[in-house]
Amino acid sequence: MPGFLFALYLDVAKGKTYSIRGSLTLTLTFLVLLIAGLSIGASYFRALKASEKLAEEVINEAALAMEVKVKDYFLQLEQTMLIVQDWIQTAELNTEDDHALGDLLIPLINRSPRVSSIMVADTKGRELLFLQDPKSPRKWLSRWVDPKIRGKARIRRWDSIEGFLQERYVDLEYNTLERTYYQEAIRSVGNAVAWTEPGIFFVTRDPGITAVRSFTSGEDTLVLGFDLLLLDLCYLTMQADFSANGKAFLISNKEPKRVVALPSGAAELDIEAIRKALLAADPNSLNPDAAPELPLAGLSGLAALDTAVQVFASQVDEPEKFSFHYEGENWLGSFKPIQVGRNDFFLGTIAPQSDFIEGFAEEMRQIGFVAFLALLSAVLLARFVALRFAKPLEALVVSSRKIQRLQLDKETELPSRIKELRDLQTQQERARTALNSFVRYLPMDIVKELIRRKEVAKVGGKMQEITVLFTDIEGFTSISEGRRPDEVTALLSDYFEILLETIRFHGGEVNQLLGDGVEAYWGAPTPLESHAEKAVVAILACEKALEELNLAYKRAGKPELKTRFGLASGMLMVGNVGSKSRLSYTAIGDTENLASRIEGLNKFYGTRLLVSQKCRQLAGDRVEWRKVDCVRVKGKSEAVNLYEPLGLKSQVSPDVLQFRDAYESLLEKYQKGVFKEARVMVQELLLKQGDEPSLLRLKELLDAQTQDTASENWDSITNYFVK
Repeated sequence: MPGFLFALYLDVAKGKTYSIRGSLTLTLTFLVLLIAGLSIGASYFRALKASEKLAEEVINEAALAMEVKVKDYFLQLEQTMLIVQDWIQTAELNTEDDHALGDLLIPLINRSPRVSSIMVADTKGRELLFLQDPKSPRKWLSRWVDPKIRGKARIRRWDSIEGFLQERYVDLEYNTLERTYYQEAIRSVGNAVAWTEPGIFFVTRDPGITAVRSFTSGEDTLVLGFDLLLLDLCYLTMQADFSANGKAFLISNKEPKRVVALPSGAAELDIEAIRKALLAADPNSLNPDAAPELPLAGLSGLAALDTAVQVFASQVDEPEKFSFHYEGENWLGSFKPIQVGRNDFFLGTIAPQSDFIEGFAEEMRQIGFVAFLALLSAVLLARFVALRFAKPLEALVVSSRKIQRLQLDKETELPSRIKELRDLQTQQERARTALNSFVRYLPMDIVKELIRRKEVAKVGGKMQEITVLFTDIEGFTSISEGRRPDEVTALLSDYFEILLETIRFHGGEVNQLLGDGVEAYWGAPTPLESHAEKAVVAILACEKALEELNLAYKRAGKPELKTRFGLASGMLMVGNVGSKSRLSYTAIGDTENLASRIEGLNKFYGTRLLVSQKCRQLAGDRVEWRKVDCVRVKGKSEAVNLYEPLGLKSQVSPDVLQFRDAYESLLEKYQKGVFKEARVMVQELLLKQGDEPSLLRLKELLDAQTQDTASENWDSITNYFVK
């Protein structure tokens, strides 16, 4: 081929005639070679610039990711605090009973490693402190301070496994009302959690900040404080791994700026090493609540951090993103402001640019060489290419993009005489048809998310709070017996069409069909605010839609498909399970099992809709509720309150609400063991309501009791240990 091109060139130079194919080949050869050379050179330099921009984007994404981690770090602690406050306000915790508090708070602190200690104080100056022993993480102590017992404090010790250990009194001069955390809580206004400035903790003499909140409980005002060690915050920043040499840290935005959380490399990941690197002075020499002598940002001795702080401070408008030179290299940095209570911090993320473009130049040279050879080969084959490829190929590209977006409507074919193109069109249409069938078996949101991320589905998942639904048709086995398979599938087809569309309309994602039942999620795979509320509204809408369907079935002489619904909310592992060759998207955890159990419990109470206590709490008061029972189901040791959603507010009749109130009063009498009064109440209600199943169940339970009141070991929880 090169000899042919050279001979052709000589013919052209001599003015000889030549074929149009030869002319096109020669012209395209030199034109493409010229363009290729210029393009490769220009692409090389553009790629270098693009790599720098890519590095900036990566450092920015790393900064955003660290910002989310740090904010979530504080947010989780605040959410834990609100849980404890709710326990206290609902009388689930007695602030004067540290035995009961210890049984609940110590497991809570163990599950939230960000909390080092918890304080509960009142306006009388009394304070109860729970603190983890830093030398023995299994050991916990409580300290009770009461102004009536001056100069003394009661110390009790616990073991996370063995329980309460010992009690003693120690000498202690302590005034709760003068503590910084108490004053900050009293001073704060509104419902937001307040935070103290960094200070020295009273017991451990370690630096930290305290999340505080004041609230009313009964007739008293209480203060709740959660201590967060800066040492633990250092563990978060020191383990940032967004690049080989990248560093993350936290500094105060208050002059003089100080390092609040150390970067990686500042010390070994050991508590004593971190304490030594973080504190310039001996903490035992400082007074409690005093500001700790943290390293000065810019003069800390952490060279890369100091350089970044100095350059950032020199900027006129203090931009979030900037670059600086350190040890002969160009570094990229990002300082993002973070507000924690009245504390203004900067979250710093810095990394050398070489972390992101290392070896790029050599790779580009190789790519350029390979690209040049590929282009030269393409030019030599140019005379075998016909322009008729263009339009059919463009149409195939457009069609492929639509398939990628799961727009699977049939395309109008663009005729082509080239066999390979016609074969390609045929195969693409077959792929479209197969995919159109395939997506009907999977949640569409999952498939679209995989396509958007350009990933292949793989085993893995994440913890996520969602609401799970299970449904089942009452007596479906009897309904299907004696009917042809096509009759059964026709019944289910109309049934599922209404049920699934209603679930999707209200934000649910149908995960799978379980025979005549459905499993659906709210909040997965796509996170959804108010997932519990949307799920409850959805099952109410499903019940109404199925009532209309059953009326139509009844008029047509078909069997009614009465459906039971069970909802539960909680944290589950959501993702793909299975093997490399076969996957299933699902949610795994107690909440899923609980939802399935709750669905089956409907038959014991004559109800259609039942939800768990957590689901009812998250769903809020948009719906009228009836508390049905407190149960313990197979596979769970903890009891769960069951609730029946009666309908949306203002849409429930007064008679239903009156029965709800009377039933809940009766249930309360039974659970408290006041059997004599409960028997009278259940008889009166049965006269009004007739043979209402949940009332009949309570009557049977009361008839089984031979006494008028319960014994001391009375357990009112209903156990269902059979699936």
